[in-house]
Amino acid sequence: MRGLNLFACPATLPDGTRNTVQTVRIEEKMGMHGSPTCQMAFDGARAELLGTIGQGLAAMFTMMNAERLDVSLQAVGQMDAAFQRSRSHASARRQGTTAGETAMITQHGDVQRMLLDIYAHTMGCRAMVYRTFVDMDLGADQGLLDILTPTCKAFATDAVNIASSQAVQIHGGYGFCKEYRVEQIMRDARIMAIYEGTNGVLATGLARRAIRTNNGAAADAFAELVSTGPTSMELADAIDDWRASTTAMQNGTDIGPAVTDYMRLTGLVYFGRVWADLETVADHAPEPALLRAAASHVRARLLPEASLLRRRVKVSEPTHAAEIFAL
Repeated sequence: MRGLNLFACPATLPDGTRNTVQTVRIEEKMGMHGSPTCQMAFDGARAELLGTIGQGLAAMFTMMNAERLDVSLQAVGQMDAAFQRSRSHASARRQGTTAGETAMITQHGDVQRMLLDIYAHTMGCRAMVYRTFVDMDLGADQGLLDILTPTCKAFATDAVNIASSQAVQIHGGYGFCKEYRVEQIMRDARIMAIYEGTNGVLATGLARRAIRTNNGAAADAFAELVSTGPTSMELADAIDDWRASTTAMQNGTDIGPAVTDYMRLTGLVYFGRVWADLETVADHAPEPALLRAAASHVRARLLPEASLLRRRVKVSEPTHAAEIFAL
């Protein structure tokens, strides 16, 4: 028999007796303390087969695709909390001088950069995930969803790790103290890039399967999606970088070291697309000036990263790392 099986293991058997399932230990984790994680033993336990023999992994992935978008929204929520707490602290914290007067740190350019970074990723990732959920509900092409779903998960969960670090930085030394409630975000956020498929595994699946199946049909659908709508010069350049990188990944063989860069580039282009759409409706935002400032920030400071990622993807010199680390 090939393949894995999926079982449901009840705590109580039909006759009312306890099934032989035991919690062996509770794990001590760096974060997510409100969600206990444990090791379990199934010593002679009774269970019921779910689905078809050998198709357990396929059944799990049906659930995991939706779970990956749920994790993306979890990251968005944490980024939103990081932004709200950082903005509140920065608007009340005085340090340094401007025009001879003690200044709020929101007047310092580097703090403005970090606040815009967190806000831009919060809004952009939220729009990416919502749009993907809508496409899923409307029955969009599965090949396209196989690109959008892992891209949302990897991009948002990488973003929350950066945003939480920036939130601590904005708070200064206070950020390292529990009472200011940003260090918890940093600890809790770290797991998001790991569970429901590590971001490296998702990047490998994107590069080795999703963009190659059906002669690259899903990649073509993604290219059409990100090209439809108002497109700035910076977004157009990023899309060109993605197209060139996609060709390189589709035709390459030793692509392993580049898959994370390619996933980041795919997410950045999707992120740029939704931000271009958000900017067109800025007048309807609760804070139009903030949204426009963030849109400008995305164009000027975030989308240009696409050029660097394209260069990284095209590097094909062998590193012989497998032989090195095997020693």
